[in-house]
Amino acid sequence: MITHPSSIGDGVDDSARPALAVVRTIAAATGRPTHELAPLYDSIDPDALDALGEHARRRSASTRLSFSHDGVDVELRVSPTGELTVDVDPA
Repeated sequence: MITHPSSIGDGVDDSARPALAVVRTIAAATGRPTHELAPLYDSIDPDALDALGEHARRRSASTRLSFSHDGVDVELRVSPTGELTVDVDPA
């Protein structure tokens, strides 16, 4: 299992965006470059994923989402403080 922790917020680099964090973490877990992965939108709407993370940060709420993408099980968690964690487990 690979974990990618980061934070969501203004001025934070793009790796903190949930959609980007998911793709980069899957790439790291599978040893494949990001451009060789199936497009994220084949499994989940990347804009909705980013909006969910932003909503959780603004509301200081915990959010958890699980889905599969490109043969990998993904769990995304956003803490009330905006900390983003992506766990992936190649199926």
